[in-house]
Amino acid sequence: LKTLRGSALHLSAGEYVAGNHVVEGLDSRSLDIECVLDPGEALWIGLLFEGVEALRYDVRSQTMRILDREHSWPLEDDGTLALRVLFDVNCLEAFGPRGLKVISGIYSLSTLDNQDDTAPFFSLRAHGGPMRVDSMAVYPLRSIWQESNK
Repeated sequence: LKTLRGSALHLSAGEYVAGNHVVEGLDSRSLDIECVLDPGEALWIGLLFEGVEALRYDVRSQTMRILDREHSWPLEDDGTLALRVLFDVNCLEAFGPRGLKVISGIYSLSTLDNQDDTAPFFSLRAHGGPMRVDSMAVYPLRSIWQESNK
């Protein structure tokens, strides 16, 4: 998978107030995201793809929701949320550290209808209070399908 990665784009480490925070410069609908987030005072943290909040972490209940699926997902011992997220057009998978946790989902037709092609392609949302990004690297992914030479 790493051989398909383009150059990383980053959301700078630091504190982020409640609201949406866009990773600028993305032009791919396939992404490999590695991040370590400190929920701080946020009630929940979301990842949005073209305006659709496809992933939400509820800090109080320590649950991860991807689209219509939800699972228990405790924070790490240091209180952070460490994730690797793979997004490909309408499929999303999230992995915890060392691959010990995984959750996935596929967009339904109604979710696809809610996509907004005028919205930023990818953004982080904090709700209820500030949170901290310890690290976030977003890699656009090239297609595995090679174009034939004509």
